[in-house]
Amino acid sequence: MSYVVKVFNAFDNRDIEAVADLCHEDFVHVDDYSMTTRDEWLASVKHQFENDCLHFTRDCSVVADRRDMFAMEFTRDIDGVTYRITNVSIKKDDKFWRFQINRVPI
Repeated sequence: MSYVVKVFNAFDNRDIEAVADLCHEDFVHVDDYSMTTRDEWLASVKHQFENDCLHFTRDCSVVADRRDMFAMEFTRDIDGVTYRITNVSIKKDDKFWRFQINRVPI
């Protein structure tokens, strides 16, 4: 199964274990000027799954699905503001290793 299919299945099914399986043990998430560990990020994703506030299928496009990199863009409303969100991940051992997000209001 391709990496992009694994990513979409994990998030579409709100399967936190499948998301965890996509993350390298040394995973780091960068969001503007903050960084979180694998466990902190997974806790945040789980919370968003449980509160039905994580949706990334609107205007979604995969920018890159390469051996060492995965990137996608989508549109999401956050607190009444529409954002174009870009996620870029460097992969290690075919898992998310360094994961960076950028939000631009549109």
